[in-house]
Amino acid sequence: MSVQFQSLFTLQLLHDYYTKHDNRCVDFDIIPSEDTALLMKNMQVLHKNYNNKLLTVINASKEINDIPPPAFKLTPFLDFGKEIVFRFYLSLKNPHFSNFTSIALKQSEKKRFYFSNLSKNKSGSILSLSNTIAPHTLSKIYAPGNLVKGADDNFYEALRISDGTAASKDINDKNYWQKAAVNNPYVNDGDEVIIAGDSFSYKLKTPASNIIIKLFSLNKTDINLPYDNLIETVEKTFTQNQETVSIDLSKKNPGKYKIVVNNEEDTWVYVDTNAAKQNIFGIIEIHHFEKLPAGFQLLTPGGHIKTPEPVFTIWFKNRSVTWRYISQNGDIGVTDSAAVPRTFLPGSAAAVKSTEAIALTETALTTLTATKTSTSKQIKFLKNPEIEKLVFEQDGATGFFTSNMYVKIDT
Repeated sequence: MSVQFQSLFTLQLLHDYYTKHDNRCVDFDIIPSEDTALLMKNMQVLHKNYNNKLLTVINASKEINDIPPPAFKLTPFLDFGKEIVFRFYLSLKNPHFSNFTSIALKQSEKKRFYFSNLSKNKSGSILSLSNTIAPHTLSKIYAPGNLVKGADDNFYEALRISDGTAASKDINDKNYWQKAAVNNPYVNDGDEVIIAGDSFSYKLKTPASNIIIKLFSLNKTDINLPYDNLIETVEKTFTQNQETVSIDLSKKNPGKYKIVVNNEEDTWVYVDTNAAKQNIFGIIEIHHFEKLPAGFQLLTPGGHIKTPEPVFTIWFKNRSVTWRYISQNGDIGVTDSAAVPRTFLPGSAAAVKSTEAIALTETALTTLTATKTSTSKQIKFLKNPEIEKLVFEQDGATGFFTSNMYVKIDT
């Protein structure tokens, strides 16, 4: 028997915006939590951020395999244990990330993303750490960047705030929705949690004087991995109706929990006092226990290290926005010479905009031409949106993202 370091698992970040870089997203650092850093040290696991990935290797024992291939079996040098969780923080480095990303995260409400190998979301060969995208629901209020699954099994991106109109509820209405070019296992609002420290203030939808709080954790004995393990029930009684109630979480281990108050809708929180004090973008958990789906396990059923190692993916979709060109000296028209041309209306005006939202990518769209109406003079290869200059435009009860680009054609 010999000892060597062997890849244990890899985390990779992808983004549809980065078309020049094979979708590699380098906008984050992946940082182990304090307890995970200690755990990895004790287990002789090394880690390194490299490009768009976090690489991990573990000290392993090498044994001759009696049934090759492969010629050798590899097992962790130290006991792996029956239940382990590696926790990492996603630290965002790009301040403009949300501008070009199809997300609608409300950071003011302490909402963050939670990714884990509990997702059971295998798309082809991709082991996604995101939850599956939920079907479109007529009663739900959507925000620009939310993703839904249509009845045709395709994914759709919300372009506007839902305003209750028939158009906003119709995912085929191109003013409100944009069909995704591909159905990658994207990050979506099903991945959102509220980061909480020692306590959490819950706002009741129906004020009440008698409040029953139930706290649930992950059921690791069920292959469906539900959060139906009731760990605490607390009843609070007040002399007057309360609009909010404080929930004590000070004795809870770091992790994801489901809270149900007075049988109102589920609230998902992630308890971590350190994370609550930091401006993190999200949390990644990589679990190891028996009931995980085979593809998401770190080890083989025989307790050996997988070769090659599992590669877990977090994949962001690029945001689609309205493109508007504003002339600084007279009416213009904008045309597209692409094989499938985009349309800009009005045909001639001081400001023209795309009739459909256009997805943002780092590869420039080079087929647009502006023509001055009065002189027929042109500017080819019109500028594309600058991601740091996108604006949100309110439009009555709704609103959308747009890029305003200024054009001046000399006479």
